[in-house]
Amino acid sequence: MGGLSGIMLLTAIRTNMTRQDDTDGHSRRELLAAGGAALATAASATLAGCTATMPPLGQEIRYGRVDVPPAGDPVYRRWVPPFDTESDRGSPLWEDLMYTTPRQTGSGAVDRVHIGRGFLKSSMDYFGIGYDNYDRVLGNFASIVAEVDVDRGTVEETLLDSGYEAQGSYDGYDLYGRSDLPRTVAVGDEAIVFSRSSHHESDVRRIIDTGADRTEPRHTHDEQFAELTAAAGSQPFVWLGVPMPYDWDAPETGGMSMTYDDSAAYFVHYLLFPEDDVPTIRSIREQMTEVQRAVDAYSVDVSLDENLATIEMHQPLERYFQDLDSNQLTPQVTWGLDHDRDAGTVTLRHEAGDAVDAELLTVFVDESNGAEVVDGSNGTEVVDGTNGAEDEAPAQFADEYGTVTPGDSLTVDVGGPDESVRLVFESADGSSSMWLVDYDLDGPDE
Repeated sequence: MGGLSGIMLLTAIRTNMTRQDDTDGHSRRELLAAGGAALATAASATLAGCTATMPPLGQEIRYGRVDVPPAGDPVYRRWVPPFDTESDRGSPLWEDLMYTTPRQTGSGAVDRVHIGRGFLKSSMDYFGIGYDNYDRVLGNFASIVAEVDVDRGTVEETLLDSGYEAQGSYDGYDLYGRSDLPRTVAVGDEAIVFSRSSHHESDVRRIIDTGADRTEPRHTHDEQFAELTAAAGSQPFVWLGVPMPYDWDAPETGGMSMTYDDSAAYFVHYLLFPEDDVPTIRSIREQMTEVQRAVDAYSVDVSLDENLATIEMHQPLERYFQDLDSNQLTPQVTWGLDHDRDAGTVTLRHEAGDAVDAELLTVFVDESNGAEVVDGSNGTEVVDGTNGAEDEAPAQFADEYGTVTPGDSLTVDVGGPDESVRLVFESADGSSSMWLVDYDLDGPDE
């Protein structure tokens, strides 16, 4: 991860993921569960590495025509609910979201490593269907839709064997849930809807209602979202609502896509500016010269259509492959948890899914010290409590296992309700990481 954008994103993830409360008083885990854009953006970029996420420029930008393979229709829009302005949630459902096509063939090596695969795979539980068998996956850290021809029997058996309980049905979907790390799964004939947000039950229903056309999807009400998704279409990877790494006054919204053909990888950034404050192509190019990258793009094309700027980049596949990180190792696992308050312990269990190298898993105990008063440039500021002490737990999976598989568990000693237990996966080369479990000892917020 190189250059200014890498530093900014690392700062964002450390800031957002260690704060105990946001300005509205929501806990850190509520922010995570609500799928806030800043959190998901920072987490995603850290997970997959900047070379796959923020594609390549260099010291000297080579401008020229870039023939990006045509995008398909934005079919994923059918699932995206409108923003719920009456909700008490910390941030809107799917303020940011990713779309991927795991079963797309093409160059399989690209499919295996782009950011959408690494992030979404680890953000969803294992339902008896390997991630690479899904046709389309849409969502973010908190809520996901996975489209596939569903074998309901296999999925039901996997869910019940991994700690879920049947919870009735909704509009033809079988519902399952659990309370240890609160989650809801809805299993239909053509899709599985999963949520671990702080509003997981209602979020699943809202997504189903939108997909069934009982609720008008977001793009029918939100002109910006409609324009952005129409421009991006569908590609092997689309990321919407992500801030772009350029220094001008921020566009109103942005997105990116990634695709490839037999010879090259292509990256496209979309920047939607306020209609009364649209930069020129020249100013966009001037700003781009200040953005550094770890690798070089072989050609860049910038265009402007009213207030939508499109930046297309291309790179030979062999060069792209040189910069791929190891997020293809990111596991898909259903984790379970038991908190014994009397004994002062938390037990983490691998319930179902991929085997994981125990050396790549680390359990942390994070203690918050509450609010801190500091002197700011404009006077005294009150800063919400950060992680006063984050330590590796004395017990780790690697102490007991070489590979962690279904049925394996680890018990760690914990303290009072101000602490949290976090399970983190880090790639073998240390270039990317992902939170797999984040549990506050005062229990889940419903």
